[in-house]
Amino acid sequence: MTAESREVQAIFERWTLYEKVIRLNYMRHQEMIRVIQQAVRQLDQPLRVLDLGCGDGWMASQGLSEGSIDHYLGIDLSEPALREAEQNLRPLSQNVEL
Repeated sequence: MTAESREVQAIFERWTLYEKVIRLNYMRHQEMIRVIQQAVRQLDQPLRVLDLGCGDGWMASQGLSEGSIDHYLGIDLSEPALREAEQNLRPLSQNVEL
């Protein structure tokens, strides 16, 4: 692993910093959530979701909240983010795997 890779990994391990970036919409997460919500509204069957880089699951919980979720599989390298995802995704479905 390069020094640069270790620096990037350290940022994501301190999840609270990245969480602020998401919540303050610096990377346009709000717009992505609206696109997900629009797509979910057009579907008439339960979803099976694979979320690569799911982070803390907040964006998925917002975007998928109006849909029916059969199964959600979230993958992320940040352990702190996945611990947060457990809480954020709980209302989404009984069938959440991280």
